[in-house]
Amino acid sequence: MRTLGGVFVLLLALSAPAARASDPSANGSHLVRRADLPVTHADGSRSTLRVILPVDADRQHPTILFVHGLTASPSIYEGLAENLATRGYAVALFDQFPRASTDLEGWVRAARFSIDVLFRANVDPRSEVFDALDLDRLGAMGHSFGGMTTFGLAATDRRVKAAVALAPGARHLPTLLNYASTNPGVPLLVIAAQNDPIAVPGTFGRPAYDAIRHRHKQYVEIARGNHSNFSDLSLPLTLISPAKQRQISRRYANAWFDRHLRGLADPRGYTDGRHAAGDRDLSRRHAPAALPAGGVVASPTLNVRRGPGTSHAVVTTLNQGDAFAIVDERDGWYRVTWSGAPAGELWLSSYYVTPGAAPPAATTPPATTPPASAPPPSAPPSTAPVGTVTATELNVRRGPGTSNAVVTTLRRGAEVGILAEQAGWYRVTWPGAPAGDLWVSAAYVQR
Repeated sequence: MRTLGGVFVLLLALSAPAARASDPSANGSHLVRRADLPVTHADGSRSTLRVILPVDADRQHPTILFVHGLTASPSIYEGLAENLATRGYAVALFDQFPRASTDLEGWVRAARFSIDVLFRANVDPRSEVFDALDLDRLGAMGHSFGGMTTFGLAATDRRVKAAVALAPGARHLPTLLNYASTNPGVPLLVIAAQNDPIAVPGTFGRPAYDAIRHRHKQYVEIARGNHSNFSDLSLPLTLISPAKQRQISRRYANAWFDRHLRGLADPRGYTDGRHAAGDRDLSRRHAPAALPAGGVVASPTLNVRRGPGTSHAVVTTLNQGDAFAIVDERDGWYRVTWSGAPAGELWLSSYYVTPGAAPPAATTPPATTPPASAPPPSAPPSTAPVGTVTATELNVRRGPGTSNAVVTTLRRGAEVGILAEQAGWYRVTWPGAPAGDLWVSAAYVQR
């Protein structure tokens, strides 16, 4: 059903100056609708999970779970949710009960349960959001106590692929810092407010940002901002207009999700610190230094491992002077690749690397263990059942579950050979498929 709110948002978007099209805070072109999902909790109590999403009935949308603040109503964040929905996202407004509970771990459990509800509703033909949610591209966002809950979701739920925490804080600092330090690599943006008396940036937001051990993070602090202006509330006598604070916050948050959930380019640098460096609307900003494009082995030999740490298996070794491209960094380890490198994630200690330019694509560093050769692409076996992809775009993963790495994607109508089934996932193949195990969610394949 097309709601009046959706039509109103669309008219706002169409009436905006053309120059705003490149501003990530601007409304998009999608009409929006609302869907209320009934939720029955373990204790028998009931609540509603409201989802605000684009009207489009023929495609799935990246989905964001938004977690409200302590004692706050989800309704005061509907403006934020509508803004994201006009830009192509589905936003589920989590409702904690009781709202005054200060059990942070309980909030995280309840938020994870809400994600379970979204997964069930998405495959239920009776649901108002049936097949409308792209839950392979799931984000989390929250304000205040909900911002701390967002840290908890990023640390404990592998279904979450990107997160934004607005003014995280109020209490439970040790738990917040533990969530931050155990974040397994989920990109996380912290947006704080300079004059926030509740989630004081120097007490909560900045220490939590510093505790994140990977480089997929950013911290921005809105100059003269206050705690409540992240919501739709407009408090009098504030040093910054509520509309301006919301615009600044949405600019960075929307760009963050565009980059990390949708894979869109960010030429203006909203997600890597370049834009923040010259933004006079910020009182503080932090982002990891630029990652070196490549490196050269500085030790006689260097082990290459499956993960960032000596507890991970050795895949191969490189020799002194071998060059490689650097694609990520975590806890003093570089994730690397080179022409002819073995498949899968490859990590080595940055301590034994001299940073430099990435090697030419044709350069293949010699390795003491030669990489395994990939088998040629093959068509599905003639005896394999054939399935057709029903989702607009379906992630293909290395294993049966969303915690496994995405290898590629398939579009609606693609045919695959089904080789095996496990826990609601199909192992598949098709002509020209990448080497190795390839798995897709069975919910989006019609046999």
